[in-house]
Amino acid sequence: MSRSKFKITLQFSMLDGRKECVPGYEDSSGGCVSFSTTMRLKTSGPGSSTFDSLDCPYDKDNWVKYTVEELEKEFEICGKQMLTSTIEQLFDKAKLHCDEHHKNVRLKFKDKNETTTSRSNTIK
Repeated sequence: MSRSKFKITLQFSMLDGRKECVPGYEDSSGGCVSFSTTMRLKTSGPGSSTFDSLDCPYDKDNWVKYTVEELEKEFEICGKQMLTSTIEQLFDKAKLHCDEHHKNVRLKFKDKNETTTSRSNTIK
């Protein structure tokens, strides 16, 4: 039997200079950052003997059908929980990126806004 497992990779991309991510850079895309995470599924692929054994010749249609059915069963059992967890990981990675790479820019922008606000309050 094969030791390999099926994996599904989800990727989330966002512009790195969006206002929500980096205030003050509204007119710049800042480039695109991608975050990805992988779901490891329990379903195994066919073993190597399946493809080279004379007793069990390779039959792509049957193996595809069988594998899809096994994956469907797995998703029925724990698919929603697995997808939820995987997407949470993607958003956590994106948030961590913003926290690590844009914190100083946000602080500068916040300080600039507070200074402007305090000046306008003083003028009144």
